[in-house]
Amino acid sequence: MTMSEEEKKELVQFVLDKKEEGKIVVMTFEGLMSAPLEDFIKQPADGLLYDLNRDTATTLSFVDDPKWVNDFAVALVIRKLKAENERLSGLKTVLKRIDAKAISIVAKLSYRTSAFQDALTIHQLCYKALGGES
Repeated sequence: MTMSEEEKKELVQFVLDKKEEGKIVVMTFEGLMSAPLEDFIKQPADGLLYDLNRDTATTLSFVDDPKWVNDFAVALVIRKLKAENERLSGLKTVLKRIDAKAISIVAKLSYRTSAFQDALTIHQLCYKALGGES
């Protein structure tokens, strides 16, 4: 498919406009498709790479084009970033649980500290009442 210079400019402008809208544009068998980037990146790595024509099978079918090496590298980076994101999401969940437990412990300690302070105050008042000095 050969495009005129005007068609190329229009395509570039379309892609840039969609970017400003927070959308990604990809070429599919049916033609151009745009989707919200936030939704698009929620897919598993395999889905992302397939939709971007950067899955291993597709990338390796273009070995006559030297750009395949970078396309393959991009796929590896996407897979690693997705895995790291999942790992960090798991840690975030664990940290939320730890935080909730810590808040519970602090609340119990605060109650105990308050009770201890109350007991100490009563002790001091009783000591004074009995003629002692605090």
